[in-house]
Amino acid sequence: MTIDSIDRSILRTLAADGRITFQSLAETCSLSPNAAAARVRRLKESGVISGFGATIDRRAFGRDLEAIVDLRLVIGADPSTFERSMAGRPEVVRALHLTGDADYQLHIATTGTTDLDRFIRFLKSECEVAATDTRIVLGSIDLDPTRVFE
Repeated sequence: MTIDSIDRSILRTLAADGRITFQSLAETCSLSPNAAAARVRRLKESGVISGFGATIDRRAFGRDLEAIVDLRLVIGADPSTFERSMAGRPEVVRALHLTGDADYQLHIATTGTTDLDRFIRFLKSECEVAATDTRIVLGSIDLDPTRVFE
């Protein structure tokens, strides 16, 4: 699929406001509402737009301590079992399967150091994790999601 400058404009606009009406989107992108709707439909059907959703602040739920956990599974552990276990955990913001020294990297959000400690102990006792390396997140950089268009 070819993405032209109008598609990029639509994507930038939707990234900023996923709830914008087709009328407003059309005005922003110099299209008719029907043309804007057709382009959005095409971008969705082709997989360029994978969905729309709300951004939820974890701090509203008391999860204001974030950490990055690199971990190695015990030899012979089933990665799919570990992955299913992480999918159901409220602490896990994102889980990445990696090459290198670590098998996985978890971005987690906990309610404090006690909750963090409990989660690390859970990983080691219940999830066949052999070793962890944990770092506390001091801050993050908000990046423009539309930078991938360049």
